[in-house]
Amino acid sequence: MRIIDMSISTKLTLIALASAAAAILCVVIAFVLQDLRLVNRVKDEQIATRNALIATNLSVALNQNNHQSAFDLLRASSSEHGILAAAVFSTNHKLLITYNLPAQIIEHISVQALREYVQQQAFGFEVSVHEMTVPLASGESALLVTLVSHLDVQQRIWFMAGYSVMAIVLALFIAFGISWLVQQIVTIPVRQLKDLSRRVKATGNYGLRASLGTGDELGELAQGFNAMLDQIALRDKNLEKQVQSRTRELEELAEAFRYRALHDPLTGLPNRALLTEAFYRAVAHAKRSGKYFSLVLLDVDNFKNMNDIYGHEFGDELLKEIGRHIRSAVRGEDLVCRLGGDEFVILMGDISSETTVQVIGGNLLRDLNDELKLMGKPVPVSVSIGVSLYPQHGYDLNDLKRRADIAMYCAKESGKNRLMIFQDDMELEAQHRLLVQEQLEAGIANGELEIHFQPQVNVRTNKVVAAEALVRWRKAEHELLYPADFLGYAEEQGLIGKIDCCVVEMACKQSAKWSQNYGRRLPIAVNLSGVHLYGGAIIHFLRGVLAKYNMSGSDLIVELRESIFKAQEGVALEVVKKIRELGVQIAIDDFGGTSASLLLLRQIPVDILKLDKTFARCLKQKDRDRRLTRGIVALAKECGATLVVEGVESEWQVEQMQALGCEVFQGYWQLKPCEEEKFDLWLQSFERAA
Repeated sequence: MRIIDMSISTKLTLIALASAAAAILCVVIAFVLQDLRLVNRVKDEQIATRNALIATNLSVALNQNNHQSAFDLLRASSSEHGILAAAVFSTNHKLLITYNLPAQIIEHISVQALREYVQQQAFGFEVSVHEMTVPLASGESALLVTLVSHLDVQQRIWFMAGYSVMAIVLALFIAFGISWLVQQIVTIPVRQLKDLSRRVKATGNYGLRASLGTGDELGELAQGFNAMLDQIALRDKNLEKQVQSRTRELEELAEAFRYRALHDPLTGLPNRALLTEAFYRAVAHAKRSGKYFSLVLLDVDNFKNMNDIYGHEFGDELLKEIGRHIRSAVRGEDLVCRLGGDEFVILMGDISSETTVQVIGGNLLRDLNDELKLMGKPVPVSVSIGVSLYPQHGYDLNDLKRRADIAMYCAKESGKNRLMIFQDDMELEAQHRLLVQEQLEAGIANGELEIHFQPQVNVRTNKVVAAEALVRWRKAEHELLYPADFLGYAEEQGLIGKIDCCVVEMACKQSAKWSQNYGRRLPIAVNLSGVHLYGGAIIHFLRGVLAKYNMSGSDLIVELRESIFKAQEGVALEVVKKIRELGVQIAIDDFGGTSASLLLLRQIPVDILKLDKTFARCLKQKDRDRRLTRGIVALAKECGATLVVEGVESEWQVEQMQALGCEVFQGYWQLKPCEEEKFDLWLQSFERAA
């Protein structure tokens, strides 16, 4: 085990023991070294003193030539201070006296031999060689050599070593006792805090507390630990509250997401996803009950025009209001959904006959036919309704939706504002409509559009005052489609603007051709959709076309329907005024057909009023229309506008309208819309006859 992984108590014990051992060891080493140094020095001093004394006595004995006395003196001195042996050498290194020298070195005795013998540790313990000069009376000197034993010093060393070991052991024992006491004071409280933290971790109970009552740092640590547990318990409690709050928020958010995923954000009605769920439940119920259900598709008539006229914000409010009307008109168990745009779907269950659908649909049509008032504007609203039945018209939601869609388009083509139930023969018409939608854009790009012309004749002067350009689509050499066959689809696909521009281009080109052929410009009228009145692009386009064909603005007549101006949009009126500033004549088509007619005369500069065709057709039945027509003629004259009567089909209508003050007529009475060659022949014939 690594030291770092040991417990604090073990670490403290090791630290205490190591510290005590190190301290005692340092002290003992210093003491022993000092003692050995002192002992060696004392021994050296004693040997030197003793040798000096021996040397003095030897000097006397040698001067008297008394070798026996000298020998006795050496033998007597050997008993003190550890002197083992001695020898006296003359000046020429001759051995004079010896005592207790080993026999193996006496034969070749010399001072160097004694030194080498001692270095070989022949005695088994440390022996040192000491030399002392002995003066002689002859003036020469002898040399006293003594072999001194250091066994007493070694014994002193062993004694000190034993003493040191005992001191270290005692110190370690004392250190261990102190360590145990420290553990009682320090490590046990720390262990208690550790055990407390483990119990808190294991149980998650933040109510446990440390019970230390000391006033030292450990007591403060225990108080801090308890305070920390208080904070954790408080935070845990707050966190639990936050988790509960967030859980509720997430549940509400999940519910909101589910609601958004299954409901239309604009109207709040169920969307396609919820319709799909409800459809399968309806299928299961129908199979159990033996009854069938219906899928009812509703589409707001002319919604795109209203959206363009009134703006998208108004369109959104209209969709919301229509959704509320639909919801209130159906049964409580019926599911009303919005699929997008202006399409609504009703899933009607428990249908016993088609009559139920027709009754509910009739109520809905009558309810929506009441004029709505939104954002301060009265808005006439109608819907076209298509119905498909399960299982007669399909078993799948997509099949039922497609067939209801086909029936709805048939309702639109039949005059709108009505309900139609899918019939098998409607599918052929739908296939034709789909084919037209798929080929229309390519047909425009390939130049398959052409224009036919219908004259506007002034019966008083018997002159052609203008010609209206009417668009046709020649899909093949012998297949000609009229506006009713494709303009509705063009509006849905956003292609009506391209078609208008093509018609204006071809009409101006034809006007330039007539100018070249007949020496005069024949004003030509074209219809413009309301989509052009909410931006400045049409101004630049008209200016460019007039310049391209060297036309004056008065040679071009722009016809606008009254319905475009129902919202009295400032932007639309401003665009019309800018068109008028180009010199282009402004004509209001179907004038008198809505309540906005008189208001238009106050808002925009009008050059031509095209009287709605219903006036010419109803002269026999309604005398009120005769008086109203006479008033409109007078109004046009007062406004300085030319009145053109549309839809004239007989000489009688011309005479009656002329008697009311009308002068300019357009209709089958004179000529049906025809292509360029036939129109040119008629124009030449008419002018020759005039």
